[in-house]
Amino acid sequence: MKLNSRIRIIAVTVLIIPLIAILITSSVIFVNWTLSWEESEGLSVPRFLHTPLLSVLKGKEEASSRFAGIILVLDDKGKTIYIAPQAKKEIDKFNWNSMEEAYAELMAKMPQIPINIAVYTYKDRAGLVLYVEEFFAGQKFFRVHSAVIIAMYFGLICLPVIIFSVNSRPILRSLVNLESAAYEIGRGNLDSSVVVERSAGRKRYGIKEVESLVNAFERMRLELKENHETQNRIMMAISHDLKTPLTLIKGYIEAMRDGMARTPEEITKYADVIYDRSMLLEERINDLIYFAKLRTSDWQSRFEKFSINELLDEADDIFRNDAFIRRRQFTFINGLTDGMMIAGDRKLLFQVFENLFDNACRYTEEHDKIEIKANSSGNYVMIRFEDSGSGIEEKHREHIFNSFYRADSGRNTRGIGIGLTSAKTIIENHGGSIKYEPSALGGAGFIIQLPLLT
Repeated sequence: MKLNSRIRIIAVTVLIIPLIAILITSSVIFVNWTLSWEESEGLSVPRFLHTPLLSVLKGKEEASSRFAGIILVLDDKGKTIYIAPQAKKEIDKFNWNSMEEAYAELMAKMPQIPINIAVYTYKDRAGLVLYVEEFFAGQKFFRVHSAVIIAMYFGLICLPVIIFSVNSRPILRSLVNLESAAYEIGRGNLDSSVVVERSAGRKRYGIKEVESLVNAFERMRLELKENHETQNRIMMAISHDLKTPLTLIKGYIEAMRDGMARTPEEITKYADVIYDRSMLLEERINDLIYFAKLRTSDWQSRFEKFSINELLDEADDIFRNDAFIRRRQFTFINGLTDGMMIAGDRKLLFQVFENLFDNACRYTEEHDKIEIKANSSGNYVMIRFEDSGSGIEEKHREHIFNSFYRADSGRNTRGIGIGLTSAKTIIENHGGSIKYEPSALGGAGFIIQLPLLT
C-alpha cells in the first residue's frame, strides 16, 4: 500500500467514520428517548404510547388511537376501557375477571399475533394496553437489538483509533529511529547503521512506505562515512607525500646555508637535488588538483564523438618512443576495424592510457615486455594493457582502485596513489569499466571496456 493511499485511509477513518458514529449516536439517543417512560398528567407509560393512550383514557380515542396502533385498553379490574372496532370480535371471545387474568390469557392464546402488551399506571391505578407491534417496528428493532447497536457504536468509536494506530505507529516508529540516526550522524557517529525495527513477519525495514527513505538515509550515511575516511586518507597522504620532499629541500638548503657546499660542483649538485624534489612536489600537487577536478567538475559535459582508432594510434606513437628510451619491448596489436567511434573526453581517455603505460614501465625492468591489444566485442571496444613485470600480489588486487592506496606504501614511487582511482572514475563516467587480471606475460594486466557508438 502506497503512502498516499494510507494517508487517504487515515483521513477517511478520522473524518468520515466519526460522522457516522455521531449519526448513529443521535438515532440511538432519539430511540432511547422514545422508549423511555413518560410520567405526565397522571399517566406513566412508554413515551411512544403516552399521547394516544392518554387520549383513550380521556375518551378521545377516535381522534388518535387508530393511528397509534392501540387495540385494547383495560383497567386494573380487567374491564375494557377501549377496544378497536376491528379487534372487537376476537376480544369478545375472551373472558377474564382481573387484569392479571387478562394478561395471562392474552399472552397464552395470542402468541403468534404481532401485538405487544404494556402495563401502564394512570392516576395511581394500573392497567393493560395492547398495541400493534408492527406499528412500532422501529422501536422494537432498536429495543431488541440495543446490544448490537451499542456494540456498533463503540466499534465505530474505537475503529478510527485502531486503524489510525495501526497505520501511523510503524511510520512514527520509523521516523523516530530516523531522527535518532540523524542525531548520531550530526554528532559525527557514522558507524551506527540506520535501522528501523521490524514487525513480526516483515522482511523489510518497518513498513514499505519508509523503506526507500531508510535506504536513502543509509546510503547517505555510508557515503558520508566513505567521504570522511577518504578525507582522512587524503590528509595522511598529503602530509606524507608533501612532507618528504619538503624535508629534503629544507635539509639541502640548510646544508648550503651552513657552508657544507663549498665548491661550485657541490652547489650545483645540491641545487639539482632541490630542483628535482621541487618538481616532485609540483607533480604531487598537480595530481591532487587533477583528482579534485575529477570529483567535482562537470567535465562530462565536454564529451564529443571521435575515432577510437585515431586515439590508439596517437598513443602508439608516443608510447613506442617512451618505451625505446626506457629500454622496454613495446608491442601494439590493433584488432579494431576502421570507423569505430566512441563518445567521450579524448584528453582524459588518453591520460588513462598514459597512466597505465607509465605504471607498466615503472614496475618492469629493462628489456621487459609491454603489450597493448585492442579488439571489439559486441558494442564494446576492449583494450588490454599487459606487461611481464612482477605483477600485483593477490592481497593488494582488491584495493588497487582505492584512493591513495599503494602496495609499496609510496616509498619507492613518485605517485600518490590516485592514478588507478582516476582511471576508474574516468572510464566509468564514459559508461565503461576497468578491471585487473594477471597477464599471460607474467605481470599485471588491465582490461578497459568502452561502449561504441552504434
